[in-house]
Amino acid sequence: ESFATTTGRYEAEGFAAFTADWSALDWLRGRRVVVEQQDERREGIAAGVAETGALIVEDGEVEHHVVSGTVRLAGAVEVVA
Repeated sequence: ESFATTTGRYEAEGFAAFTADWSALDWLRGRRVVVEQQDERREGIAAGVAETGALIVEDGEVEHHVVSGTVRLAGAVEVVA
């Protein structure tokens, strides 16, 4: 698809039109992640993306939809320069 076709499709259908394609390439799915949002830190399993484009993180009790924040693999070393 061309850029113009893709953006037109996004404008008409939203992210939901790309959910299946995204899922096929989603390397976070099934991995333990840490999500940091302002003063909040949450750890869970990345469970794909919602039709809205939000990252789905399951913490064993609740399914969280993350639309912004810092996401990294759990256990990954954080480097601050």
